[in-house]
Amino acid sequence: MALSRERLDRALAVSAYMLGEARLATDADVVIAQLGELLGEAGIPIDRIVSIVQLLNAEAQASARYWERGKGARHSVFAVSGETATSYARSPAAEAHETGEWVIFHLAETPDERFEIVPELRADGYTHYICAPLRMASGMIATFSFVTKAPEGFSDEDMELLRLVYPAMSACQEILATNRILHEVTCMYVGDEPHRRILAAKTESRRRRAEGAAPYTVRAARGI
Repeated sequence: MALSRERLDRALAVSAYMLGEARLATDADVVIAQLGELLGEAGIPIDRIVSIVQLLNAEAQASARYWERGKGARHSVFAVSGETATSYARSPAAEAHETGEWVIFHLAETPDERFEIVPELRADGYTHYICAPLRMASGMIATFSFVTKAPEGFSDEDMELLRLVYPAMSACQEILATNRILHEVTCMYVGDEPHRRILAAKTESRRRRAEGAAPYTVRAARGI
């Protein structure tokens, strides 16, 4: 589908943000909130975005981040076991991960029993739902879901634009998730303050290499 020049420019703005400022962010709540605003500026009637990443740790957890129009962003971590595992099995995310395809449905046309989340979404006034899967190089799996309350739902152009910017969104998600794991693992094995020194040394080393200076090694963080 051929998007208008204006919508293409808006899509480029979303991708530029996700591959630029967003991937360097220290607060992912800010990223998902800005993403919601940028998609709205691109003409997509977005009312809710949910990002869920299954973490690679011994406690089998997942990180969920939510943005709702007018309510801002929030996040939580939950165990992927027991009742939660059962809910996942009945979710659009499970189908998206199994098929590798986007799961898209109109709430008015979808029976309650298809997915556990359907009655809740319909009761909250949502009309159209999209769930897109992401499988990272690290083995972690993730999803983005996009939901609207617009009576007509998402248009074909809206969905085309989402597919156009999704690779940039996916790349940013993988970078942020990998950085989080890096911080958590180093903190777990060497402690909070030493892990900060180690990562600071690596950041300085990358900067010096970029400038053509001699590498700054982890030995500079001696004493940890």
